[in-house]
Amino acid sequence: MSRVGKLPVLIPEQIKVQVLGKEIKFDNGKINKTYNVRPNVEINYSDNHIKLSAKNANKAYSIDVGMDRSNINNIVCGLIKPFEVILEVNGVGYKASVNQKMVVLNLGFSHEIFYSLPESVNAVFEKPNIIRLTSHDKVLVGQVASEIIAFRKPEPYKGKGVKISGSKILRKEGKKK
Repeated sequence: MSRVGKLPVLIPEQIKVQVLGKEIKFDNGKINKTYNVRPNVEINYSDNHIKLSAKNANKAYSIDVGMDRSNINNIVCGLIKPFEVILEVNGVGYKASVNQKMVVLNLGFSHEIFYSLPESVNAVFEKPNIIRLTSHDKVLVGQVASEIIAFRKPEPYKGKGVKISGSKILRKEGKKK
């Protein structure tokens, strides 16, 4: 069985859980989330622990157990403390701003880029070149960050573009005479 799938998911006191067949409902008072496990995964919920197991000892079923356990753990962690991604905009004249649910990017093109944020993602503008994205959904925050980075990926010569804070850009040496 999967090493990740063997571990139980600890549910804190502030999160209420309901297991209805193959569906698990999570509620922390403000946010409601539901998750459907794979058909070949069994759920055991007791003593504020969710333990998943495969119906058969098949390797394909074990993979599903590990993935479902990771997704459930991400939902629980997101309901306790939102996930956060910090984006840096590097380059002369490159800047970003946030207007309600719209991110406005100036990335060296002849026009501004307007990116509409999904409902559950919040963006905070910190400096002219830093955007902080937060959400209770880990996958959605990563997807939004990836889409914003895709507008202007960091280039290897000067390092201009949008990147996740803390990530390293492989730099190349320019032409030589």
